[in-house]
Amino acid sequence: LSDRLSRRVGMIVPGLAGMAVMAAVLGAAGWLPDGAALVTLVAAWVLLAIPDGLHRSSASALVVEQSPAPSERGRFMGALGACGALASVLAPVTYGFTAQAAGIGCTFLLSAVSLVLALGCVSRVREASSPATPE
Repeated sequence: LSDRLSRRVGMIVPGLAGMAVMAAVLGAAGWLPDGAALVTLVAAWVLLAIPDGLHRSSASALVVEQSPAPSERGRFMGALGACGALASVLAPVTYGFTAQAAGIGCTFLLSAVSLVLALGCVSRVREASSPATPE
């Protein structure tokens, strides 16, 4: 699908925006009454998979497209993977301290802010006029 639509505008931007909205909803659910909070948490968690799926595959394709040379694609994909691994290590620590200090809802609100910042970064990427083809 990302080959037919613009990767940044068509897939990644709506994906990040949707994830930011769902993270904010997850964070706000902590202030709802118990029954409504549970329904909101489950619905938002399920709906979070849609924008997450939109942006993940398109982000990988965009990294390949933005690589300066075909011989560099592996290095750039490795950097993308390393960033994901680093986030897997840092996020639990950061969010653990945040949850302890300010409550579990604030961790989701912190995620929403982080996603909005990522959205700002992605919106500055200039896509190539045609998608990269594997060589």
